[in-house]
Amino acid sequence: MLIYGIRISVGFEGYGTFSIAGQAILDELSIISGGRAYFPESRKQSDEVAEHLALQLRHQYVIGFTPTNAERGGKWNKVKIKVTPLNDSFKGAFVLSREGYVSPPASP
Repeated sequence: MLIYGIRISVGFEGYGTFSIAGQAILDELSIISGGRAYFPESRKQSDEVAEHLALQLRHQYVIGFTPTNAERGGKWNKVKIKVTPLNDSFKGAFVLSREGYVSPPASP
């Protein structure tokens, strides 16, 4: 499950500022899931973030794989996904994904 975090503070005066620690937590949760966090500073930037996310969500694909190492044991396994553009129309393509997964625990 991807998490897209958005700090919504524009127009909410009196609620204090979003702390650096809070921003780091939102950023980390988003990145771990394969998503991204956004911290707009104005109403215009908030609108731009919403448009950007709507576009991303409309152009998502799901990629599945079976690991060559079927070892169990609840260990962290790193995954790296790369995009190779077929032509110039895909030149700006990029991937947002989790950095890995935890293998299922060993059978008792």
